Amino acid sequence: MNRWLRATVAAGAALGVPALVNAVVQARAAAPASALGGEERYFTWRHGDIFYSTAGEGSPLLLVHGIGAGASSYEWQHNFLELSESFRVYALDLLGFGLSDRPPVRYHARLYVDLLHDFIEQVIGEPVNAIGSSLSCAYLVDNAAHSPQHFLRLMLACPAGVTSLAGRPGFRGSLAVSMFRLPVLGQTAYNLLASHRAVRHELRERLFADPDRVTPAMVRHYYRASHLPGSVGAVAAFIGGYLNLDVSEAFAALELPVRLVWGAEATYTPVEEAQVWLDLNPRAELTVIGNAGMLPHSEQPLEFNRLVEEQLAASA
Repeated sequence: MNRWLRATVAAGAALGVPALVNAVVQARAAAPASALGGEERYFTWRHGDIFYSTAGEGSPLLLVHGIGAGASSYEWQHNFLELSESFRVYALDLLGFGLSDRPPVRYHARLYVDLLHDFIEQVIGEPVNAIGSSLSCAYLVDNAAHSPQHFLRLMLACPAGVTSLAGRPGFRGSLAVSMFRLPVLGQTAYNLLASHRAVRHELRERLFADPDRVTPAMVRHYYRASHLPGSVGAVAAFIGGYLNLDVSEAFAALELPVRLVWGAEATYTPVEEAQVWLDLNPRAELTVIGNAGMLPHSEQPLEFNRLVEEQLAASA
């Protein structure tokens, strides 16, 4: 009996310590303020409230951030107000990210395709210029292929959905999502994935070409955004491959103007992948921005903003 009691106590301690650490991490997590400026609003969608900022006058321009731990519209902090001088700019936080709700739903690619469709239709209410980042580009391409009346022009920054992040989830993906759903161990694994050190490393070594552009304030913002209650749901789905979307056929069918923008030193979707996109749709055009990684709009904002002005001016 004593042996079983000791085993039970040991098991409780093994789970109790990580649970305590998780609780401390969660308690210290406070929602970071939006850094964009403009008017802050919420769109009441069927799965939760969607935070967005808007500013400016003129032709509407929608900015959609990439996917990952701590991702949000903060990604556009160096573009939002500058572009609002020429456009009516909208930047939203996708469901499960930023200041938007994080409901316990099944996160998948079509969820975000539907969200963007409804946001454009119900909030913006007229054809838009749209700029996506990495995987969000796939959601915009799918929308533009199936609802071309909603779009004027597209700009895709280091897009995914043709070669990268296009495959369907398999057994490993299902296993990863199941692991993250475990009450204590799953949260512990997520907290390691989104630790302050891990977030800093991801930004400095994987997302930016120049690590010196990654400020302590930026690391702090991504870290805090990644630890709000419910954050694990969307990120686990991303890691498991459930947010992947193959848009090869959709991109090939696009007839509206498309500009691909690649950071010369992009990691997850290297610039060599651009040729595959151009082969699919010869009407698309490519601009490569030097000294930039996965976030050329954040790392080289002056050049990126100037490009947006030049490319989208015809529809403004």
